[in-house]
Amino acid sequence: MFAARKRTGHLLAPLGEDRKADEHGIDVGADLVVAVDVGSGFDMEPGREPPEAPALIQLQGDSQRVLMASNSALIRALWLATPGRPPLLWIRPRVRLNETFATDQIQWYLEEGERAAIVALAARGT
Repeated sequence: MFAARKRTGHLLAPLGEDRKADEHGIDVGADLVVAVDVGSGFDMEPGREPPEAPALIQLQGDSQRVLMASNSALIRALWLATPGRPPLLWIRPRVRLNETFATDQIQWYLEEGERAAIVALAARGT
């Protein structure tokens, strides 16, 4: 995890499911919070075939994926439902199943992240 720092007059603070925005004062002075969600989601696309594993291991992986997707959805919903929070720009690139360590797909993921950011900024009108 990266430390929070100021850059060009802006506070840049990495936040994940284990970090709170309040730790960095984000909800007491930010004009905009930008979230890039590249984790498991209910909108994941088919990816590679998963490696063969015993049913119990597959069940654990599926359960963890659902838990992570639920947490992301909850974090977003809580942010939007909490009065007084700055606007949230949620960037959600397409993510594929079973590609957590697919380093041969880095170029695709970079391009997909850029595409998702452009779409999110356009939807916000920026």
